[in-house]
Amino acid sequence: MEQTTQPPTHRYNTRSRDAAKPPAEPKATKPVSSRKQTITSPPPPWELHGRPPPRFTVDLSLPPEHRYDHITPHMKAALEQGDVLALFSTLIESVTPNAPFLRASLHLLTRVAFRRVYSDEETAELRGISRSTGQPMYLLVAFNVLLDLLLGCTSGGVRYEEPSSCPKSHMVHFRTLDWTMDPLRYLVVELDFVAHRDGPVVATTVGYFGYVGVITGVRKGLSLSLNHRATHDRSTLGKRLSYRWHQAMVLLGHRPSISSTLRHNLFTASPDIPVPRRRHKHKRVGTTEREKPRPTNITPGMPTIINALTHAPSTAAYLIFCTPSAAYSLEQDNHTARIHTSSTLLTTCNHDVAEEESFRPLPLNPRPTNHVPATVKAHSWIPFLSSPHSADASDTDSASSASVDYTPEEIIQLLLEDSISRKGTVKTVWASRLEQRRRRNPKSDGVGLEDVLHMLGAEEISGEPTHYAVVMDPEHGTVLWRRVYDVGELDPASDSDSNSEPESDSGVETDYGSIRGA
Repeated sequence: MEQTTQPPTHRYNTRSRDAAKPPAEPKATKPVSSRKQTITSPPPPWELHGRPPPRFTVDLSLPPEHRYDHITPHMKAALEQGDVLALFSTLIESVTPNAPFLRASLHLLTRVAFRRVYSDEETAELRGISRSTGQPMYLLVAFNVLLDLLLGCTSGGVRYEEPSSCPKSHMVHFRTLDWTMDPLRYLVVELDFVAHRDGPVVATTVGYFGYVGVITGVRKGLSLSLNHRATHDRSTLGKRLSYRWHQAMVLLGHRPSISSTLRHNLFTASPDIPVPRRRHKHKRVGTTEREKPRPTNITPGMPTIINALTHAPSTAAYLIFCTPSAAYSLEQDNHTARIHTSSTLLTTCNHDVAEEESFRPLPLNPRPTNHVPATVKAHSWIPFLSSPHSADASDTDSASSASVDYTPEEIIQLLLEDSISRKGTVKTVWASRLEQRRRRNPKSDGVGLEDVLHMLGAEEISGEPTHYAVVMDPEHGTVLWRRVYDVGELDPASDSDSNSEPESDSGVETDYGSIRGA
């Protein structure tokens, strides 16, 4: 049956002019092909993998001990599946290889010493989670003070054009989090924090349930993320001792961790939220006896945040901040930081900018052994560290039955090479996508969300160890896009079936390597 269109309806009265004219015959339209109706375009690559994380609201007006009670029933099974005790044992083993006595001593020490974190508010939150989940308090404390030491990530900011007839550009924050402890993938949650019940969202974080610090978060005007940094200033004995002393104070709950500091910067943007409560130096304070909150009406800007961080005691880390106008990267150390900023593209992985100029790849000589060191396992997000290989492709079969051992110097070299390569991949993809947009609109000064997802989807950026990836918008204080990946979902071997899928007719060429779901 042919489809017909209805005659147009006019807003104005035309009876006097057209009364003698017969009504015009409606124009027949061409029948729609049934074949075209059945053909659908394949989803874009970044939609082929991953799932949105569970999303919950946290009311900051509730007592800290009860803020997460409504989330526990949904995440208790995942927490048990994650087996935090087994993960903690694996972590202890990775830092004490071939030292069983030291390993047992560390287990005993943590049970005695890991009773709290620095902030009273965060400690109370952890006690509430411990009560409702049955997880020992010392494990949750260890989880919160050790996690930021072991993350391999890619973060940064890029200028983004909103999809509209008159596009305006501002910075957005992209981030992937890579780690080897696969059970934690099922603990990834997105939390919307409100100052009171039914109030507006003042901040959003993406992280692990049971981790009360912030490693990925956004609020209106600011987004932030944390990357692992393996190096710190060892130039003098005093600096080395000062750094280790600060680490000990963090572990014992006498100083805030870097993720707790980031939480403070994220949550104090709203005058409705009090500054996190701290223990009084001269008075013993229990869970119910705390200092009165100090309300503030000052929204900390980037100069304030940077000034505070560069002079504060801290563990080594890469801190990435993004405002609507610029992105900032801090190579954070104890009492010092090197700052980099950009209003177009800024990418931070797991190396210092200065190392890019001095880096020279060294020839590596893999030695087949029957043992993969724990140090290598801890950094197995690099494919050629976690899988056996041979220097000669013809020896693949002979090497497949053995693992490869590396010296600590070679491991550091491989980590540095991988990090520099990831940063280069982001820059290459960004330049390619920006050039394509400028062909269509020479005045374009940013990329679209699809382009950012292509950056995150590059194989070197999102791989098998990637737990989650997000894109945050500090202009509006929202998360634009998020995905959590299950075990093996981004394994190149698992993509063999998807490679036979028809390609999307997008008219966009990619010359920067393979793209996978981000």
